Amino acid sequence: MKKIVITAALVACAAVVTAQTVTSANIVGYSKKDVASAAFSIVSPQFYGAETGTALGDAFGTVPDQTVVYVWIGTGYTEYTFYLEDGLGGNWYDQGFANANDVVLGQGDAVWLKAGVAAATPIMAGEVPSAASVTQSVAAGFNLIANPYPVALALNDLDLNGISDQDVVYAWNGTGYTEYTYYAEDGLGGNWYDQGFSNAGGVTIPVGDGIWLKSASAGNLVFNKMY
Repeated sequence: MKKIVITAALVACAAVVTAQTVTSANIVGYSKKDVASAAFSIVSPQFYGAETGTALGDAFGTVPDQTVVYVWIGTGYTEYTFYLEDGLGGNWYDQGFANANDVVLGQGDAVWLKAGVAAATPIMAGEVPSAASVTQSVAAGFNLIANPYPVALALNDLDLNGISDQDVVYAWNGTGYTEYTYYAEDGLGGNWYDQGFSNAGGVTIPVGDGIWLKSASAGNLVFNKMY
C-alpha cells in the first residue's frame, strides 16, 4: 500500500486524554474529557442546544483561561480563544476579538481543543439527539468529524454509502495518529484495515472523540441513532 503522507493540516502537539464519563437520562446528558495544560485533543460536543448543533458558548462548560478551539474549514482553521480574565468576561473570541459565543458547531462536527493556562476538563452537555438519523456532509480531502450521537462508534458502523475505496480514518492517539484504510476492492472484502493489514472494523472511536476522514470525493455520511 502506498504510504500516505499526512499534510500539515493534521499536525498538532501531543495530547493527553484520560478519563471520560457519559451520563444521560431521557433528554439531557454530558460527556467530559481531561486535557493537560497546553495539550491538544480532538473533541466533539455530542449533546446539543438545538437539533442543528450547539453554540460555542454552550459547548464546553468551564475551561481555563486562554483555552483555544480550532475549527477546520477545509483549507485551514478558524481559531477561537476563551478569556476568563483580563476584563473579557468569560467569553469566546475570534482572532479579531469579536465575541464568538454564538458560533455554532454543527451535529457531527469535531474540533481541536488546546487547554489553556491549566489542565482542562471540558464538559460537553445538552440535549441527547433524538432524530432517527443525522446526515453529515463531507468534502473531498480531509474532514474533521465525529459521531453525532453520544455512543462509541465502530469503524464498521460508518455508512459505507459515503465511503470510497482507500478512504482513510486518522484517529488521534495522544502523540500521533493511528491510521485505518477502507479497501472495497483488491480481494480485501470491503473492510477497514490498520497499517499492518489486520482487520480493524471493530476498532471504536470513544464518546466525545473526533476523527479525521480523508475522503476521495465529496458526499454524505448517514449516522443512524443506536439507542
